Amino acid sequence: MDGLFYLLQCLLIANVFANKFTDPHTLPDRKVMVQLFEWKWTDIAQECENFLWKYGYGAVQVSPPNEHITLELDGSMPWWVRYQPVSYKFASRSGTNDEFVDMVKRCNKVGVRIIVDAVINNMVGVGQVKGEEGRGSSGNSNFTATEAMMDFPQVPYTNSDFNKCKRNITEDSEEEAGDLRNCRLNGWLDLNQEVPNVQDRIIDYLNSLTGAGVAGFRIGSSRYMWPRDLEVIQKRLSTLNNDIFGYPEYPFFVHEVSDQDKIIDYSDYKHLGRYVNTSFGNEITAAVKQELFQNLKNLDIEHTGDDTVVFIDSHETQRKDALSYKNEEEYKTAVAFMLAWPYGFPRIMSSYFFETYDQGPPVRQVNKAKFNSDLTCSKDSGWVCEHRWPVIRNMVKFRSMVQGVEHHVNISDYNRIAITYKGKGFFAINGNDWVWWTDFNTTLPEGKYCDLWTGSLENGDCTGEKIVVRADGMSDIEIDRIVAISEASRIGYVDPTTTTKPTTTTRTTTTTKTTTTTKTTTPTTTTTTTPTQWKRTVLMLQYGTKPGEYIFFRGGTAHMHKESCPPQDRLTPCAIPIRHTNMTFKSHYAIDWYYPWSSGDKYLDWEPAENGQGKHYERESYGTPSVYSDSNQNAKEYHIYNKYGRAFWMVVLDMDCSQTENGWFELKGFRTFGNWATQWENDIRQSTCGGSIGGPPPFQSKNHIARCGAQNVFYWGSNGCIIDEVPSYDP
Repeated sequence: MDGLFYLLQCLLIANVFANKFTDPHTLPDRKVMVQLFEWKWTDIAQECENFLWKYGYGAVQVSPPNEHITLELDGSMPWWVRYQPVSYKFASRSGTNDEFVDMVKRCNKVGVRIIVDAVINNMVGVGQVKGEEGRGSSGNSNFTATEAMMDFPQVPYTNSDFNKCKRNITEDSEEEAGDLRNCRLNGWLDLNQEVPNVQDRIIDYLNSLTGAGVAGFRIGSSRYMWPRDLEVIQKRLSTLNNDIFGYPEYPFFVHEVSDQDKIIDYSDYKHLGRYVNTSFGNEITAAVKQELFQNLKNLDIEHTGDDTVVFIDSHETQRKDALSYKNEEEYKTAVAFMLAWPYGFPRIMSSYFFETYDQGPPVRQVNKAKFNSDLTCSKDSGWVCEHRWPVIRNMVKFRSMVQGVEHHVNISDYNRIAITYKGKGFFAINGNDWVWWTDFNTTLPEGKYCDLWTGSLENGDCTGEKIVVRADGMSDIEIDRIVAISEASRIGYVDPTTTTKPTTTTRTTTTTKTTTTTKTTTPTTTTTTTPTQWKRTVLMLQYGTKPGEYIFFRGGTAHMHKESCPPQDRLTPCAIPIRHTNMTFKSHYAIDWYYPWSSGDKYLDWEPAENGQGKHYERESYGTPSVYSDSNQNAKEYHIYNKYGRAFWMVVLDMDCSQTENGWFELKGFRTFGNWATQWENDIRQSTCGGSIGGPPPFQSKNHIARCGAQNVFYWGSNGCIIDEVPSYDP
């Protein structure tokens, strides 16, 4: 019995440990990662800002940023030099330290996380010395990698930091587990992660990355390192950058652990984060090549999806026998199915054109991708950019719409699969040479939809096949290969800032003490309606504060009044009347400060305490108070409205929507810390919001733009946002 109890304890501890490292920290409706292989940091920053966030990409896996060996082979610098470190300086073919830090900052600003491909198993290959036989380094550091001297002074590493085994192994070697982990993969000098100096240097490197704002790591050679050593390293890491991720969060880890040879078992690494499920992509590839989709009926039986990263190809497998851009139609089918299948955290490959295994990216200094009018990359720039292909980018948006939604999968013995996502999406694939024609229950609302496989929504119309869904959710569909429709692909789908009521709108304008109502008629078919009643409105802002720190909301209708908002409260045209509701938590820990400060708080405005607003221990409020909340139902800070994560400061209000700007208003966070020091939230430029009623902002502002009568979810200093309907249950 004691032995069983001990085993259960170990399993419990391992499970808790694993939970720390499985969250990629993407926004809730952006659950797809793209690998921008060998892209420059400056180009990745622009891609985050101009494309990725718009199409539902939540994270970018970037190439190793560390200083690496340089050499020339057949007229180019091979891709694999990035995987032979010289030091842990941020000085690589992709750019400088400053460019890397700027890229991370700009991507986080639009809600796109950075996952670094971290090389911690090895240094350069044996027999290489800087200055000999054309060997150099991307950051000009010295290195010597001979049997007699292993010297990397910039780290520093010396002979005692490496394993003693001198035998070379390859990915196909049939060795014992100990040999795989102690000998030299591909002839690279193998670091001994049990040595304290090695642990310290790796920890310093990873901490420097998270300090810059990186969200996590892909560890490419995990199977060649002892799990116990990786565990020691991961346990000692600092939490993520508090200014970006708020409440102390642990970095995301995904480990490349192929266990198909049965020498290494992926379960040895399960407590260290997610693992890359290579068999998932292999099974889809086989099904697509053989057109035997019924073989996929047990695709996700062996593992649960929340501990995996799934993919069709990577920078390594596409140089072998995997499907890739070179098999375009089959590849698009496989990627579309992966994104529709409700499993794992998908990773999309974005490549450059190559003819030989070793070939590096376009030109020595990495050429910039150029874009066609349809948003794809031009072939003459040398970049494939699969993530921009219309079908793939459409399916990423499809995944964003259906992520986490109740679903039903129907796999027939006739080589056909249909997946319904309740009220949000429908996907079907036909593996036969003849058309699949039947009446499908799509579960979608009535309307005409654009098939994302054959076209896209452009200017309110569909460039491909149109699917008609009847009032009962049924649709008569003919499927040649694939059909994919979602709520967001409905033709005429109107973003939440407009309505389709055509010609008449009533607009209410508020001045200092006078309200004027005018009736206008306009020939346009899309106008903005103005709410005229009080509505339940939820404000949430994620920031990881420390004990004794507080977050207040300040806001109003600055845009409508050209940002001229003189004090004070009800006398300013920017103020919006509010009523605080009962903020019910699992425990009443917030009563101490929230209720005193909320007393007498009658307006959301841009000023500190109103006249007559309550005090907390004689300390005045700094705006509209909020309460720290958690989505964990076991936490004392749990609130039923919070389904978004930890460290969300929130307040539930009844708001007079008639005093907003066509149903919209602005806000900012205001923080108190230390000895009552204060800090405004930085200016932002809000992006298109996710969520059930999200959409692009109705106007531009340096503040968060929220919707009256909705649940508004924001992130401190970030352009990202979510707008959902307010839950029907009472908090």
